[in-house]
Amino acid sequence: MTPEWFLWYGMAVGLTYAQALDIPFGELLDYVAIEQIKREDFRLRRALTDDEIIPDVR
Repeated sequence: MTPEWFLWYGMAVGLTYAQALDIPFGELLDYVAIEQIKREDFRLRRALTDDEIIPDVR
C-alpha cells in the first residue's frame, strides 16, 4: 500500500494528515471496514438454525 492510500482512507474516516500516516496498518484497516459498513448500508442477516447450518445428510 502506498502512503496516498493511507492518507485517502485515513482522512475519509476523520483522521488528520499526521494521524493517517502514523496509525498502525491493522488499525487503519479496521477503520476502513467500519466506514465501508456505514456507507454500504449494512443490514444484519437472519440467524441460521442448527439444521440450516448442518443439514441432515442421511
